[in-house]
Amino acid sequence: MVKVELLKELDNGIRFYSMENEALKLVVVNMGCRIMEILAPDASGKRSDVILGLKNIDDYANDPAYFGAVIGRVANRIGDARFTLNGKTYELYANNGKNHLHGGKEGFDKKIFDVTPLENGLRFHYLSKDGEEGYPGNLNLYVTYTLDDNTFSIHYEADTDADTVVNFTNHLYFNLSNTLEKVTGHSLQINADYIGCVDDTCLATGELLPVKDTPFDFNEMKKIGQDIEADHIQLKNAFGYDHSFVLKGEERQLTLEEPVSGRRLVISTTAPVVQVYTGNFLKDGCIGKAGRVYENREGVALETQLMPNAIHTEENPSVILRKGEKFESTTNYIFETI
Repeated sequence: MVKVELLKELDNGIRFYSMENEALKLVVVNMGCRIMEILAPDASGKRSDVILGLKNIDDYANDPAYFGAVIGRVANRIGDARFTLNGKTYELYANNGKNHLHGGKEGFDKKIFDVTPLENGLRFHYLSKDGEEGYPGNLNLYVTYTLDDNTFSIHYEADTDADTVVNFTNHLYFNLSNTLEKVTGHSLQINADYIGCVDDTCLATGELLPVKDTPFDFNEMKKIGQDIEADHIQLKNAFGYDHSFVLKGEERQLTLEEPVSGRRLVISTTAPVVQVYTGNFLKDGCIGKAGRVYENREGVALETQLMPNAIHTEENPSVILRKGEKFESTTNYIFETI
């Protein structure tokens, strides 16, 4: 049984909800569908918060890290803040050097979504109007959060009245130790034989790099910090891991473990890649939940999505959503103990 409760509502339409069952508890706000807390049990059964976030709701208005938010219309970077679709070039807002990042000046992370409570979760809706942040088409996005035993699921659905580009994700930062340890001590396993390369602006170039015999091989479980300081141009370009891992196999899956708490997180997804970002630029950002500024590598974002910058690098870009078509994607977060 899942208990869904409205915790409070502010004058500006921001609503806070909790979703709870015997295994997990989440606190969610409809601004950007942000997940503010995930309480999950450790090996002794004690529940603690396993994601990063900010201390006050007002802080999220200027959140450079996109903590726990749904990202759109297009996650990650679009090169030169423009793209061409059906012979027309669309100019976007350059908010990451010369590139467009995570939806632009005011992406979905700052939008107020409509909310419908469900028996086992919450369903959010946002209408992104034609021309918003430079994108074509009126886009309807539906995001559904559900709980089932020890599994939290995110389901994305979208449709448009004109051809457009989309790439949705959630920018959760995990720290299974409740920030008692940095994530370099977490262990990670990813079913992936290739990563997408990035240039020195962290823009995906379209080149795929085989992970074998590189610091990017996580096919066997290893600590995130084991090779993060290795002498590799891709690590230098991103100041750590900030790369898309191309998921393989029928079960597109990855696993994160933290030895002290005994927590394990298994992520399965229908998305083709997961962007692994090791919090390389968290330092000197906003004040975190504990009342202090986070340090670099205090959280790892595991963002299931389409390939970044695909509109420029793929022959048939996976990010194009045609009029009359529907986009769908599901990611499951399964919380276990070791």
